[in-house]
Amino acid sequence: MTSSVPRKGSAERSIPHTRIENDEALQESYVIGRKLGQGSFGKVYFATSKKTGKNWAIKSVNKEKAGSTGLKLLEQEVCILKRVKHPNIIALNEVIESNKRMYLVTAVCENGELNEVLEKRQFTESECKIIMTKLASAISYLHKHDIVHRDLKLENILLSENPEDPNDHLHIQVTDFGLSVVKDGVGHDNMMQDVCGTPIYMSPEIIDNKTYSQMCDVWAMGVIMYML
Repeated sequence: MTSSVPRKGSAERSIPHTRIENDEALQESYVIGRKLGQGSFGKVYFATSKKTGKNWAIKSVNKEKAGSTGLKLLEQEVCILKRVKHPNIIALNEVIESNKRMYLVTAVCENGELNEVLEKRQFTESECKIIMTKLASAISYLHKHDIVHRDLKLENILLSENPEDPNDHLHIQVTDFGLSVVKDGVGHDNMMQDVCGTPIYMSPEIIDNKTYSQMCDVWAMGVIMYML
């Protein structure tokens, strides 16, 4: 690896952003394991740090496939993840970049997406209450920091082990901030208008192509609660 420069803004955590000469150099620091998931522009792999032995998830994004629009969304996601720190929001540990790819090293959630769990079993009412309480805490935190997620859905909520409580089997992590935005506050001047998100989770204002606020996340939470 050639250089490691922490990039820090006024409200950002200092996250290492490392440039590497080629993609093979990634394996100098991590043992890359099985594939955990796949998206439009890249894949997510289970990885283990050679230095600490700690497990991570590495999101590998092909810059050429992502294009300028995809890279802009990725950079936006990185910027937001640097600003947040909450037990129910995925934690970004490091960004690694080569000429061809960008890698996001985040906490690993080995228990899968909520929608995958739902395909195997139904949650009880008490379990739903626990999940929704944690989700509400995460979204409240985002909104207090003027961040609107805009793509809340079962697929973007992961289940992981709770490092603080081994008996917590419903530890959720909100992820995928590619469509998220940082606003300057609430009110008419900070309303949004661009249509984005996943149709079945969209609020009526978005579907009707009207201006909308951070309450679009609250609507999506209601859809998630219904589906649980």
